[in-house]
Amino acid sequence: MTNQYGQTENTLQDSVDSIIKKQYHKFMKKYLEGYVLFIVNNRRDIIIPENSNFYNHERFYLNWNTARVAKLDRKEIVLRLPNILDKENNVELVDVDSASKRKAGILGKPFRILGFIITTELLVTNNEGVICLIGFRRGNQ
Repeated sequence: MTNQYGQTENTLQDSVDSIIKKQYHKFMKKYLEGYVLFIVNNRRDIIIPENSNFYNHERFYLNWNTARVAKLDRKEIVLRLPNILDKENNVELVDVDSASKRKAGILGKPFRILGFIITTELLVTNNEGVICLIGFRRGNQ
């Protein structure tokens, strides 16, 4: 059964589990420095599922307390990303918004911080909310 977004009726957590199980290697190839998955439900809560962080915690710190959802409706998503601290260089990326139509794909433009490219993707959308990814790779990869 599919819903109005063309996705099957799974819970968002089921979808996260499936992504981790089936697409872990695909995303690790694409984002060699790692990635994190997160859920935004229709109440605009940001949820970080257990075992969904596959990035270098020694290098980056993501402050989820600064993240918020400015808009989430049937057509559009606007996120304030978590502040991202590059611990090695003591440089912090703050107040970055990412917006797009509510469909699978890249949210906004990827951004650079000291040789890294950080990309936000919307992976799944259904009637419960969305699943997004923040991916890290070096600029020369």
